[in-house]
Amino acid sequence: MGKILINTTHHTHINSIKEIIEHNDEYIVMEHHNGKTTPHYIPRKNVDVLKQIVRKELDIGEEATYQFMVEKLIIKTRLFIKLGVLKNTLINYFNGGLNRKHYFKYYYYPLKILQALKEIDHSKTGDVLRLK
Repeated sequence: MGKILINTTHHTHINSIKEIIEHNDEYIVMEHHNGKTTPHYIPRKNVDVLKQIVRKELDIGEEATYQFMVEKLIIKTRLFIKLGVLKNTLINYFNGGLNRKHYFKYYYYPLKILQALKEIDHSKTGDVLRLK
C-alpha cells in the first residue's frame, strides 16, 4: 500500500494511534479507540503546511506553545476565511468548541505525522519541540 511510518506494536509513545501510512498524496492515520480502529485520511499538504510553520518559526531545539502554533496555522492557511468564521471563533473550535474536526484534520494528526517522521516532538501539554 505505502510506506509505514509507525506501527505501535513496536512504538507505544503516540497515544491511540496504531499506525501511520504514507500513501500517494496523503497519510493514513489508523487510530484505535473504544475497541475499534478508524482510518483518518490526512492530505500531505496539511502536513507540509505545519512543517513549514515549524521550520520558519522555530530553531532546532526550540519549543512553541499550542496557542502559538494554532494561531500561526490558522493565519497561514487562512482557514477562518475559507470557513467563513472569525479567527477567534476558529481558535475556539480548535480548543474544543463545536467544530473540533478542523483541529484534528489540520493540526493534531499532521503533528503526529511530523512526530513519527522525527521532525518534532509533541508533548502532553501541547508544546511542540523542533527536532530537525
